[in-house]
Amino acid sequence: MFEIPSNAGTIKFGPRIWFARILISWGIFATLLGFARTPMELYIYRFMLGVCEAGFFPSVVYYFTVFFPEKYRTKILGMFIIVQPLSNAIGSPISGFILNIDQGWFGLESWQLLFIIEGVPPIIIGLLIPFIIKNSPKEVGYLDVEEKAWLMNNNQRTKSGSKITLGDFFNGIKNKKNT
Repeated sequence: MFEIPSNAGTIKFGPRIWFARILISWGIFATLLGFARTPMELYIYRFMLGVCEAGFFPSVVYYFTVFFPEKYRTKILGMFIIVQPLSNAIGSPISGFILNIDQGWFGLESWQLLFIIEGVPPIIIGLLIPFIIKNSPKEVGYLDVEEKAWLMNNNQRTKSGSKITLGDFFNGIKNKKNT
């Protein structure tokens, strides 16, 4: 539901700013989950976490279309997708260990501590992203002028010349083939 508007933000503001926004807001609401005192606060923070992180995957896919020629995109996307189950395999035992701590630290329950531990890294990474991520190949320093021109021309040729309208969006939702 929020992926499309968020992806539009990536295009409008650029991946550098938008990735930072996604990660910082994602981290803030994940951390706030650790401080929720009522079920309603928990529901609100969790909903907002979903809103904030909704655009991450489509924004990464857009970023790949900017930096990788068409023939490499599926391989790069596949490598990106395979990281999630690997992170689950590593993160789940660590999360289980944290949840099994009898007495949390700093007067927090172990589940609260888990949310805080999971929320802080995205905030830190989000603050670093503007210094790491570039919006287009012409901004990177590791490509020479010819490589930048080739990549930008190659990616420009693979772009569709058509624009998607709001009507197209709603027609796509109503189309039973898409459900």
